Formats: sequence, structure tokens, C-alpha cells
Amino acid sequence: MKKYVLTFLILIITVSCGPYRKTKHGYKIKGKTEIVFNGTDKSLNEKCLISGFVYSRDTKDFPTSARVKIGEFETETNENGFFSLIVEPGIYNISTNYIGNNEEKIENVELKKNTRLIIMFELGTAAMY
Repeated sequence: MKKYVLTFLILIITVSCGPYRKTKHGYKIKGKTEIVFNGTDKSLNEKCLISGFVYSRDTKDFPTSARVKIGEFETETNENGFFSLIVEPGIYNISTNYIGNNEEKIENVELKKNTRLIIMFELGTAAMY
């Protein structure tokens, strides 16, 4: 009996400390989001350009038609997993999702005029337990 209790406790600790994020339907394997460039580009005429790539760890490729949402604006990735959107300066929540993968997001990104931002989203697989 002690062996089962100890095994159960180790499992609980592993899941709670591991790369999992709890959802109301189970757990999701956590992905990774990284801003790889945040700079100024005077050619943007006081607008902001957000671009980057979405990568799926599950399929090991760059998915076509992954949704990328920047505030109230939305776009999809092309056949190379690339997205690009021009927006006005402001504070935005930026997120992406794709079928079978968890949503990744960055909240409260402040974009000043002439900002060029490049983001790399790495989606983790949605896993149900």
C-alpha cells in the first residue's frame, strides 16, 4: 500500500511541477512564445508591424491557416507558417491557436509608433487526461 501511495504522490508532484498547464478539460502541454525582435522602423509611417511564425511541436511543421489574433484584428498563417499584420500603436493581447494545439498568448504588449515586432509561437499539443 505504501508503494502505491508513494507512486501516486510522485506522479502528482511530477504533473504539478512539469510543463503542463491545467485547463477545465484536462491538461495541455505548454508551448513557448518568444518575441525575437522589437525595434523601430521609420518606414512604417507611424503604424506598427507585427509578424512572425507559428510552429507546431506536434506535427513538427509550420501550420497553414493557424489563427493569429492581435487585439480585435485577426489574420492566418500562410503555407510557411508566416503571419503579418499592420496595426495602429496601442496596447494589445496577441494570441494564436491551431486545431489540436493549445493557445499561446502574450498579454499587454505596448506598441509605440513605428514599432516592428517579430514573434515566434511554438504551440504545444493539447493533451487530455
